[in-house]
Amino acid sequence: MGVPLDDKIKELEIGKGEVVKDGNDIAILAYGHTVDYAMAVSEMFEKEGVRVAVINARFAKPVDKDLITHYAKRVRCLVTTEEHSLKGGFGSAVLEALQEENVCNAAVKCIGLDDIVLEHGAPGKQRKDLKLDPEGMFETIMTFYGSVAEMAASENGKKWVSSNGKKAVIGNGKNNGNGKKRDLTFKQTLNG
Repeated sequence: MGVPLDDKIKELEIGKGEVVKDGNDIAILAYGHTVDYAMAVSEMFEKEGVRVAVINARFAKPVDKDLITHYAKRVRCLVTTEEHSLKGGFGSAVLEALQEENVCNAAVKCIGLDDIVLEHGAPGKQRKDLKLDPEGMFETIMTFYGSVAEMAASENGKKWVSSNGKKAVIGNGKNNGNGKKRDLTFKQTLNG
């Protein structure tokens, strides 16, 4: 199976990622196969009024520190996605880069494989079981984004709006274990 190529092959600069889609609420730094899934997830969020940036990281070593820190300073939630082990993987490299650059503006969530032994199976079924498919990633990120919004709202009493000014509904409608539904609406004040 092949993929369409541009007429002119462009040279990739080592250690530089590519912004596939821009957004101001969440940034997904996707590595490898998960780039396509991140695009699908961003479209799901768009329906909820949440703007998601999708970055094709391209490289796990070296990571694009400039691009990572730019988005970490710009969004409230930074998410890494990979189909590899989280321990010592791409997400770990992103966390190390943020620590080295002393950037801690955004909450960070790493999505990938826990330190487990996988049962043999069809790749699509494994991705679904591990929530590494678009629907699973959306659910994980939505829950994380909702938690970050809850913390921000409780800390300063302010409410959230998405960067496009529309009301953003956060959550999946499921009970989160403490009797509260996750369908919460938050607005971020424009001045902080």
